[in-house]
Amino acid sequence: MRKKKQKKIHSILILIVLGFIWITFNQSGLIKLISLHQEKNQLMNEISILEKEEYFIKNNIEQLTNNLDYIEFLAYSKYQMVHNDERIYPHQKIYKIQDEKMLTKP
Repeated sequence: MRKKKQKKIHSILILIVLGFIWITFNQSGLIKLISLHQEKNQLMNEISILEKEEYFIKNNIEQLTNNLDYIEFLAYSKYQMVHNDERIYPHQKIYKIQDEKMLTKP
């Protein structure tokens, strides 16, 4: 009588363990679910980065099409262009801006 109960409990435990292994490691199991969740998080982060980049590019296009001050700023800072009536004199002393309020020597 006892051996029959032990065999039933043993067989139930084996079925539970096999079921757990099957649920965990099959193609639509827990491991696949975890990897899909990680991939989803990674893709959401990429989407967020791309949305920020898109906003920056659209804002830049808007500034370039409508804001002449921005175009002038880019011409001065990035391309070192000047107006026809402007002259640039080289100067030996160059100052760096460390703080918005304070100029210091390099």
